[in-house]
Amino acid sequence: IKQSSSQVVSLLLKTIGIAIVGYPDYIERFKEDDKKNQDRLIRLIGIILNGMVTFEEEIQAESFRIIGSLIFNSKQLSLRYKMKIFKLIAKKILTILPDKEDSEFIFLSNSASLNHLYRFILDYEIDHGDIQLDICNKVAFFPGSFDPFSLSHKEIALEIRNLGFEVYLAVDEFSWSKRVQPHRFRKNIVNMTIAFEKDIYLFPSSIPINISNDQDLDKLKSLFENKEVYIVVGTDVIANASAYKKGSLLNSFSHIVFDRKTITSKDEDKAIIEERLQEISGKVLRLTLPAQYEDISSSQIRRSIDLNMDISKEMDPLALKYIYKYGLYYNEPRYKSVIQTKTFDLEVIKNVDDDLIDRL
Repeated sequence: IKQSSSQVVSLLLKTIGIAIVGYPDYIERFKEDDKKNQDRLIRLIGIILNGMVTFEEEIQAESFRIIGSLIFNSKQLSLRYKMKIFKLIAKKILTILPDKEDSEFIFLSNSASLNHLYRFILDYEIDHGDIQLDICNKVAFFPGSFDPFSLSHKEIALEIRNLGFEVYLAVDEFSWSKRVQPHRFRKNIVNMTIAFEKDIYLFPSSIPINISNDQDLDKLKSLFENKEVYIVVGTDVIANASAYKKGSLLNSFSHIVFDRKTITSKDEDKAIIEERLQEISGKVLRLTLPAQYEDISSSQIRRSIDLNMDISKEMDPLALKYIYKYGLYYNEPRYKSVIQTKTFDLEVIKNVDDDLIDRL
């Protein structure tokens, strides 16, 4: 669905929407394990959510229309079953929907779909009382420039999610020295890669968090009150980030640290990392990436794109289409070529004869 044409994708999305509406009948007819049924429902919903983050307006509108009009406006599904679906997608929709639509078409289409969701919420509260959403008490805050977000980053997020965490990916706005792509491009690439995945969300860009700033860290704690917040970083950040050098409030947070070696890594970094990990008063979880993801780096991807090399195994296919569509990560020449002037003569010819045609 990430690689097909818009016409094929629209048909697939509608088919999946109809399958979700008819899924309770399938469960009733074919007695399968509850976990298997739940996992299948999550996959079907994930495919529709993927449509909401594509860069084609028609597919975005159709995806959300299917959620609103076909699923939540369905007379076939019970309110309790709709609530089951709502719990799976409510937070995803909040993080996927744009703060401000770029086109009037998307605005009107999203408004109609939201209307169906609001009506469902009202109907449910009238019949069954207040909505109680599932709450995860362990939060992993994963900041980074993500320039671009690779399958290696995604694998880290999945590994943390599988440990029982709710993962929030914060696209860094404080990396001016790295000459990164504009924030919106990087945020869209992250969304395209993780929209399918349960319990992995994009952290709101309207709440910038700089882990070097103690006030921002206090704000982060207040946002997840009564929850255990872990900071996700690589060993290269532990070794080089100024926030760990000065012993700030950051050291009081629990950490999830994944081992990461870069070209610039030095042998003495290992001793520095161990020393700074000892200064962290919170819990520390150490992770190691599988071998096939360990060598993937954002700098390597940027070089490969500029050299027209294949990176299909290093990035999500939809994100890759987005990069090529907008010409991202192609290095412009440092020095521009000089424009030379050329003279030409203008002659008006009223009668065209054979000699003129032969001359031309």
